[in-house]
Amino acid sequence: MGGKFAGLALSVAAAVFPACGSARDGNLDTGFGTAGKVFTKYPVGSFIDQFNVELAMQPDGKLLVASSRNFAAPDWDFGVLRLMPDGSVDTTFGVSGQSFVAFDRAGSDKGDHVVGMALQADGKIVLAGYADGDPTTGQDMAVTRLDTNGNIDSAFGTSGRTIVQFNLGNCATSGCDDEALRVNLQADGKILLVGQASSNPNATTYTSSLALVRLTTTGQRDSTFHIDGRVALQFGTGDAARGLRAKQLADGVHVLVVGGANTTPAGTNVDFALARLNDNGTLDATFGVGGKTTYGFDIGGDLGDIATDFIELPDGRLMVCGEVKANNPTNYDFGCMRFLANGVPDPAFTPVLVPFDIGGGFQDAPLRLERDSMGRFVLIGIAETATSNFDFAAARLMPNGALDTTFGRGGIMTYNSLPGTGVERTNGASGLVLQPDGKIVIAGFADTDGTSNDEFEVVRVIGDTIFSDGFDG
Repeated sequence: MGGKFAGLALSVAAAVFPACGSARDGNLDTGFGTAGKVFTKYPVGSFIDQFNVELAMQPDGKLLVASSRNFAAPDWDFGVLRLMPDGSVDTTFGVSGQSFVAFDRAGSDKGDHVVGMALQADGKIVLAGYADGDPTTGQDMAVTRLDTNGNIDSAFGTSGRTIVQFNLGNCATSGCDDEALRVNLQADGKILLVGQASSNPNATTYTSSLALVRLTTTGQRDSTFHIDGRVALQFGTGDAARGLRAKQLADGVHVLVVGGANTTPAGTNVDFALARLNDNGTLDATFGVGGKTTYGFDIGGDLGDIATDFIELPDGRLMVCGEVKANNPTNYDFGCMRFLANGVPDPAFTPVLVPFDIGGGFQDAPLRLERDSMGRFVLIGIAETATSNFDFAAARLMPNGALDTTFGRGGIMTYNSLPGTGVERTNGASGLVLQPDGKIVIAGFADTDGTSNDEFEVVRVIGDTIFSDGFDG
């Protein structure tokens, strides 16, 4: 996960919650867990994969929280647990509320890491990430599916599992690593995997491509999508690209993928990268230039900007947000740009920069983006509060991109790892769900004891005080 994208912080952090005389949008919802927070672990002796926690909500309000379980380094398995709407563990799911899936491929170190999760309309759970292989193949995209009770769905892939290899380089001599970093479902149930396919991953000649895969509903590569279900993209003459989100657009015939890419060989100037594909996996030539577009904020430092998520607006425009380099060495901010439906930056929109800049190296990074029922944008991720110490970070933007000053402190808020007592340590958010009642659920990891034996932290915050207080609706 290093190379030219080492600056992309898939990490998390600790937060400050001020004393308030009355509730305010962004405040913790005291009806959830203990004072708005839940801390929970996998079985004794194991801990979660710090930077990769995903969140989904079932129609009944139960929460699925996914991250890999560590047994003994380097052995990891895909894992997911289920919480009740009040934050307590649902012991009817899997075994005591938890379910685990091992790939454990021959010749591997058994390092299986879940990064993305999607919930099917029938309640089945799709988990995606990467699984280590033997030395000639490196790690590959890995996908599994669970039924509604947390059991492996044997009708999916091979015995409930699917491996997708790109192997773009000379893997036997230089190594290859392929990773699925997010998963989304199309309206027809087909599965979109997005991530990165790289060669020479541990060398100075490292190269990578944005990797996109479409699977059928049964977990097979979709032969109607770019012949074999796989697409690898680079931008300009660049040699490094990574995808962080792919979704089918509202028209049902196009897929948009966003991430980061350089446009010149070995270039450190990384830009937001967008590409739109037709339903058959070919680039849509009516979007950007030949189906692709890049956008650089180019504010400072090494000019490294990486898009981590996007929302398609009702009129087809695209709100794209990610990590924007403000200054060297580690000063990153939340940043957003709006694009017209054809991939051109929207001239009516002023680029948005949201600095938390609380402490340490000022490393702030948004990892998830959602749009609420009022058209506002909710961003969550990390904010550095001291050197190597992070907090959950959240920001809410108005539809025009301005910070919503009714939320938190002038539009931003952080949440720490304190379960009520003890010493605050690093935590960080990467999962986000907006409840139908407007409440905001954020999930990530927390190091509560200083041993790096990280556990889940889930917080629920008030989205609209007026509804929370019962004055309306």
